[in-house]
Formats: sequence, structure tokens, C-alpha cells
Amino acid sequence: MRHIKTVNKQIWIMVMIMMALIFSAACTAGAGSEPAIDSEDESVTISGQVWQWQALEDAADGDESSNITVDDPANYTLELLADGTYTIQADCNSGSGQYTLDDSSLTLEPGPITLAECGPESLSNTYLAHLGDVVTFMLNSEGNLVLNLKADAGNMIFALADEVTSDLEGTNWVLKSLTTESAITSSVIDPEITAVFQDGQLTGSAGCNSYFGGYEIDGSALTLSEMGITAMACDEARNEREGEFLAALQTVTGYRLDGDKLMLLDADGNTVIEMQVAAVMDEETAVSDQLLGIWQWQAFEDSASGDESNDITVSNPANYTLELLTDGTYAIQADCNSGGGQYTASGSSLTLEAGPITLAECGPESLYNLFILRLNEVVTYVIDSDGNLVLNLGADAGNMIFAPAK
Repeated sequence: MRHIKTVNKQIWIMVMIMMALIFSAACTAGAGSEPAIDSEDESVTISGQVWQWQALEDAADGDESSNITVDDPANYTLELLADGTYTIQADCNSGSGQYTLDDSSLTLEPGPITLAECGPESLSNTYLAHLGDVVTFMLNSEGNLVLNLKADAGNMIFALADEVTSDLEGTNWVLKSLTTESAITSSVIDPEITAVFQDGQLTGSAGCNSYFGGYEIDGSALTLSEMGITAMACDEARNEREGEFLAALQTVTGYRLDGDKLMLLDADGNTVIEMQVAAVMDEETAVSDQLLGIWQWQAFEDSASGDESNDITVSNPANYTLELLTDGTYAIQADCNSGGGQYTASGSSLTLEAGPITLAECGPESLYNLFILRLNEVVTYVIDSDGNLVLNLGADAGNMIFAPAK
């Protein structure tokens, strides 16, 4: 009898162990209410695509009131490139850096970025801070990219950008802006500079001469080869502009499409040439012709205090210029510094959004700091009887007087 009891006890223990294993397997299979795509699956790739930030889920405190829904996802983008670099758009700022991808692990190392002030409602700072906290990723059942933050601080949810409305190949592209060798972005639209990618051949006008060459596309990578150009004689200004474009073209290793715009990227993922569909460029004529062109700063009238001793007469107007362009961008020369940004004009209203600018020290007599500061305060404008552009500042703080460049 004792032997039978011992055998029965052993059987009972084995049955309990088997039940425990079955229960454990069932729990593991049921864990997680949302099915995910395995990030280790070789068929899944998150690189070579533009992702738009949709939301932040704050898992650290479990308080849903801390969650963020992004109103304008197209202003906050992330693109992981095949060469281990990434590019980002953080509202009015843009930048790039290096990333490391290992199975489901992902880290984004910060790199160079513009530091414009995007406004009180902007999520630029929040976006950049959280990208620096990313440690892992997954693709959820809806195909969204979920970036998990360290210390279980939450998740950033990204969706694929909408399909672009233009293709790289077969489209007539016109120059919108380019970055020169001195890293200065010139936003002067030049419809004489064009590009057409078709069947492996790149052709276009550099402004005076025609250029040509071959190209290959591999994902977002773009390789140009066997470039050539005609040898017509051009005027000095056109030669300079043509040289800047061709120099920038030689640095191109990738591209990105954004609606009707084409960004040509260098090896660091920075935009060196931006082009736009030619047909769209022709439609951008909503801005008053009175505003367009190059204006030189003549004076500042301080109407806030009424004290004329605070007025300023600019001794070297040619060093302080403002150029408003048809595409809604502007370019400025602020003494020894230069930069640009976006502007909005409607009726007599005019606002200038700060953009990237050089930060050289121009000397104790320079007015560049005041020039930049006052431009950010502009709210309206008027063309006076002398043909001068008068920019009115907010809170009746004064007027900036500009004359057409000679």
C-alpha cells in the first residue's frame, strides 16, 4: 500500500507541473492586447521613409492628461536614412544626426539643428527632448512606428507621411533655395535653374549653361555621375549663381520628396538644394508686387516713447537688407550676418518668422542685433508717398523705414 501511495503522489506532482506549464504558456500568448509586428523581422524596415509624429503617450505617471496629440504632424518628421544618419523637422527647425539600430533597439544621437523660436504653441523643444530619450521601437498593428522612451517614460507614436503628390522622375523642377559653401541658405527663387530626372539621365539649366549627367536611385539614396556642362559665357552675377548651384549639386547623395518640393541632401542628411514643381512656382503670385524685391534699412522711428533722441538713422543701409520672395520666404543681411525665414502677408498685415541666421560678432558699432530684434516685432506695413517700405512694430513700438535697393 505504501508503494502505491508513493506512485500516486509522484503522478499527482507531474500533473501539477504540466498544468502549471500549460497555464504559463497561455498567459504568455495572451500578453499584450495590441498585436505588433516583430521588429526583428527582416521584411520590416523603418528606414528610408518619412514618419510624422502623431502623439505622445506618457506612461511614466499613467496620467492621460499628460498625453499629447500633435495637431500638425507634418511639422514634426523623422527620416532614418540607409547610411546611419537621420533627418528631422521640428516645427520651424530642422536638423540631423546619427542613429544606431540593433534589432528592436534604437538610439538617436543629437546633431546640428537650427535654433529658431517657433512660437509659444510649438512642440519643437518637447519633440527634440523626447527623441533623445528613445531606446527601443516597434511597429504596431496599424503600421505605426512606436518609439519607446527610457525609464518607461512613454511612447512617441509616428505614422507614415502621406504619399507625395510629385515624383522625382518625369517632373520639371525649378530651384527654390540652395545652401552655399559658406553654409548660407539663399532663398532667391531662380526659375532659370532647372532639373529633370528621366530614365537615368539628369538634364537641366544651371542658369546660363546647360548641364547633364547620369543618376541612380536606391531607396532615398541618389548617386549622380559623369556630370558635364556647356561652356557659354555669362554675366558675372549669373556665373556666381551658377557656380553655387553646381557646387551644391556635387555634394548630393540623397533626396527627399515633400508634396511639390524636392530636397536634395548631402552625406550628412542636410538639404543643400531645394526645388519645386515648375507649375506650382508659376502660381505663387499672391504677394503684392509692391513688397517684393530688396529693401535697405534707412531709419528707426521710436514712437513708443515719443523721444526723438531714440530714433536711429542707419549710416550704411546697404549692410541691412530685407528681401521678400514670391514663395513666402525672406532673406536678410544684418551687417556681417545673413539669414532667412518665412513670412506671412495678408492685406496690410506682415509677420516675419525667425529662421536660421549666422551669429558672427560684427563689432561694437553694429546694429545687427537691433535689426534682427525689430524685424521679429513687425505686424503691419505701408508703402509711403516716397515709395519707402514702412514696417510697423507691435504695441506701437515704432517704425522701420526701408528704401528700395539702388
